[in-house]
Amino acid sequence: MKRLTTGKNYSISMAKKVLDLKKTISVLIALIMLITSFSVCGITAQAATRKNAPVHKVGDKFTLHLYVTKDCKVSTDWDHAYYAKFKPEKDGDYEFHTSWLEFYDYVCYKAMIVDAKDNVISYAYALGEDSFYINIVGHLKAGRTYYYLVQYYNDNYEYHKFDIDVTIKKHKHQMINTAEGCPDAEHMYDIVDENGNGIDMCRVQGCSDSGLSAYYNRFEAESAKKRMTYDGKAKEPKLRFIDMRGREFTPDYSIKTKYVNNVNIGTATIKYYYWGDWHKVKFSIVPKGTQIGKVTSKRRGFKVKWNKQSTQTTGYQLQYSKYKNFKSPFKVTVKGNKNTSYTAKKLHSGRKYYVRVRTYKTVDGKKYYSKWSDTKTVKAK
Repeated sequence: MKRLTTGKNYSISMAKKVLDLKKTISVLIALIMLITSFSVCGITAQAATRKNAPVHKVGDKFTLHLYVTKDCKVSTDWDHAYYAKFKPEKDGDYEFHTSWLEFYDYVCYKAMIVDAKDNVISYAYALGEDSFYINIVGHLKAGRTYYYLVQYYNDNYEYHKFDIDVTIKKHKHQMINTAEGCPDAEHMYDIVDENGNGIDMCRVQGCSDSGLSAYYNRFEAESAKKRMTYDGKAKEPKLRFIDMRGREFTPDYSIKTKYVNNVNIGTATIKYYYWGDWHKVKFSIVPKGTQIGKVTSKRRGFKVKWNKQSTQTTGYQLQYSKYKNFKSPFKVTVKGNKNTSYTAKKLHSGRKYYVRVRTYKTVDGKKYYSKWSDTKTVKAK
């Protein structure tokens, strides 16, 4: 009887230990998952996806817990940078007002307000010790949904974390003339009109001098068409604007453009005026192409003829390959736009070859090529 009692107590004790161990393991797993969820650069305890963004209203104050890990130089995950979901009750200018920023080494803060379709309403950044805030304003409509996003960048590979307090409030303009300088708002440097004069505007990013939303973005612009074919007429492709997330957007303000060398074959330029300076974007004008007229099989080779294209051309380039995707092709340059045939020799008998041709023109030492002709096939005898 004593032995049975001892065995029963032992079994109960072991079961309790196993249960305690399971609880401990569960807690550890939960802790590991929590730590792992914070290990991605730019994703913090408060940041969320668009779907899970916390809801806030005017007057709310909340804290951003920002940090970067040792092995993450730049945070780019904007999909996990949603800190607030906001729906104003009235039309107006609303500001996400931040506390004093902490700067060390090379750091950069970026913030933006986007609408329900994820279009950027306004954008703010702070880079280096000349910008102490990332206060941002958006001209928002009553009843519509908006989101507030923030990213923190670090060029120094060191682990670093800190908190920033944010308050949502109705915005009041803080007007200043940009010619007078604004030491705590780096984004206002060098903003002048076409005559070099300063502009009266609100110092808070996202708020223009007219009170409407402005997209103060270090965006990139490119030609909507990188290559256009010569036809004797001026080429004026539109500009594409790419925001800091790598997404195309349409600015909500007018941008002046000028086109230079945009008729003849060569490199053309689009100049666009943005906040006190002219910027340049390049695109190419290339010659009109040609088509293969006939390919004739010959002993260990073939002869190819193509249509003459003498307008704005210097010559032709021919390619032929054993592979349909033109892997490891043979390349032949035919100088002179009057020469319209070529004979390939010393090839493998019975081998099938893929052939194509294009025109080119040399301008200032650089060759500009047309698009390729349709591909023809031939089997060497």
